[in-house]
Amino acid sequence: MQNIIDGRSIADKILKEYKKEFEKLAKKGIFAQAEVFIIGDNPASLSYIKQMQKAFEQASAKLLIKSVPLNVKTSEFVNLIKESNKNSKIHGYMIQLPLPNHFDKKKIVDAIDPRKDLDCFSPDNLGRLILGPEFEFLAPSTAKGVIKLLEELNIEVQGKNITVVGHSNIVGKPLTLMLIARNATVTNCHVYTKNLSEYTLKSDIIISATGVPHLIKENMVKKGVIAIDIGYAKKNGKVYGDFEFEKIQKRAKLITPPIGGCGPMTVAALLENLMIAAKNL
Repeated sequence: MQNIIDGRSIADKILKEYKKEFEKLAKKGIFAQAEVFIIGDNPASLSYIKQMQKAFEQASAKLLIKSVPLNVKTSEFVNLIKESNKNSKIHGYMIQLPLPNHFDKKKIVDAIDPRKDLDCFSPDNLGRLILGPEFEFLAPSTAKGVIKLLEELNIEVQGKNITVVGHSNIVGKPLTLMLIARNATVTNCHVYTKNLSEYTLKSDIIISATGVPHLIKENMVKKGVIAIDIGYAKKNGKVYGDFEFEKIQKRAKLITPPIGGCGPMTVAALLENLMIAAKNL
């Protein structure tokens, strides 16, 4: 149907433009290269990263995988980050989540060079989100991908009532800040929010990032809503988003599908972060 947002085709168009930019950098002797740290043996993470590698290659950039044993000490991992900070051939890096429970997360975050922080974990980059779009440097990729998706669809957020469901440090919180900075009226809901539908029913746009299958039901949205689904869960081999997709699709003005909606835009935003980092180092 016409109201299903094709994030993949939008991302492909963006990647073609980025490819031109990366090729211009290469002519200047700057070969854009990123690293991703994968801690432990997680087949699902590795599969996702390998798909991301292909997207980087298509855009004339490179993504290197750095596998780290699960029992690595915080100090050892901090040293690995510092090595990447010093490596002039590495323009940015990511750390695949979740981090092991034994890690001192503050020490990890403190070791990250904000100029190479493709995940936007550093307080410096996160703090810039409060100041407004003109101060944003390396914004969190999923949040940035959603903003870019809305821009590509010419959806004006200024003055709109928007509910963001989920308050993680890498999606919900930064996305809320980025939307407020663009003059939207934003409500952030999360696991402790009572009567979620009280907020979603008033919303022009709902953006959900919880990973709870079909958290948002048909009776929780108004007709004409724009539904952006960042959630991802797999059950009995089937992929589910946060929205009750088939039913809400009938009420929505626009809706992203569980696959091929926000995911490709996240990769596009990561590549934009790499391009920004490569140009500014």
